[in-house]
Amino acid sequence: MLYLIILILVIIILFLIWKGFSGGRAKAEKPPLTPPISQSETRGEAVGGTISQGETGGETNEGICAVAMGKSKEKMENKQRILEFLREKGRASNAEIRELLKVSEKTVCNYMDELEKAGEVRQVGETGKWTYYELKNINP
Repeated sequence: MLYLIILILVIIILFLIWKGFSGGRAKAEKPPLTPPISQSETRGEAVGGTISQGETGGETNEGICAVAMGKSKEKMENKQRILEFLREKGRASNAEIRELLKVSEKTVCNYMDELEKAGEVRQVGETGKWTYYELKNINP
C-alpha cells in the first residue's frame, strides 16, 4: 500500500515537472479579452483605441494615433517651456525644470538630452547638484 502511494506521488511530481518544462503548451488558448469588431461596427473609427469619458459624460473613441499625437504635442510644448524658462532665467537645474513642468527626473533628463542633441542647450557640469543647463546659442 505504501508503494502505491509513493508511486502516485512520483507520477504527480513528474507530471508537474513536465508541465513546467512544456512552457504551457498543454494549456488551452485563452479567448480574447474583447470580442472582434466587425467593419460595419467601426464606421471608420480607430480600431484598437481607448474609450474614455467625454466632458458630457458620454463615451468617446480615442485612437492610438490620437493618443500618440497628444503625447508628442505635450512633449514639444514642454521643451518649448524649458527653452523659454532658460531665456528668462539664463540657466536652470534639473530640479528647477522638474518643478516647472511637474514631471519626473527621468523625463527632464530625456527632454534635456533631446535638446542637447538638437544643439539648443548645453549641460554645464557632469553630475550632482551643481550641474545646470543653459542655452547654447544665446541671441540677444
